[in-house]
Amino acid sequence: MKEQYEEQFAQFQKDVAEHAVTVLRDDGVYRHIRARCGDSYTYGFDVITWPGYLCYSGDVGCFVFSRLPDMFEFFRGRRTAMVDRGYLAEKAVATDKHDGIRRFSEDMFRAAVKDDFDAFVSAHDLSEASAGELWALIEEDVFSYSDNLHDALNAVGCFRWAPDHLQAPRGYEVFPDFWEHRLEEYTPRFAWCCYAVPWAIEQYDALPCQNDEPAQAVGAVARSAEASTE
Repeated sequence: MKEQYEEQFAQFQKDVAEHAVTVLRDDGVYRHIRARCGDSYTYGFDVITWPGYLCYSGDVGCFVFSRLPDMFEFFRGRRTAMVDRGYLAEKAVATDKHDGIRRFSEDMFRAAVKDDFDAFVSAHDLSEASAGELWALIEEDVFSYSDNLHDALNAVGCFRWAPDHLQAPRGYEVFPDFWEHRLEEYTPRFAWCCYAVPWAIEQYDALPCQNDEPAQAVGAVARSAEASTE
């Protein structure tokens, strides 16, 4: 997981390498900051706060969080590859309609099935031939129905193994504690959001204490003319 998170974090940094952050509103905890690469909307996003809430919205999804009166305070210091996505997910009060926060992972499901299979083979001291027979049935009766979480869990729950040479008329339950496995991963949109918000706040915190015209330089941070008139 650490390697996966580091790869995602590195990709995010590439995505925003040429972004400029502009402050559109800065009135206490009422804020609106925008991150864009020139006039392009690609990987662009806005961060808007009001008392107790923060909304992230843009090219890579939309999420709303609630925890502290000043949500910038909540997200400060979280710009790291290993940001606690689970904790941030707990504070989400609205999620992206396309992907949400978590999604079923077929890779995680297959790994969980393999772990329980190995445990079953060891517990019953199965021969290589019997283990091969069991695995072939799993591939046919379980993995063939692993396109989504509902079908995958149903396939595991219904699976029984009843070889002729073992005394189990109703079949062995190979996956009795499968519910203990985690089968969902955080969606790419939510992962990107978890990096984007702390990054944007870090850029905001680097602002000089003065009102300037929006900067045009790559990677610059500026206050907009709109903010200076509020």
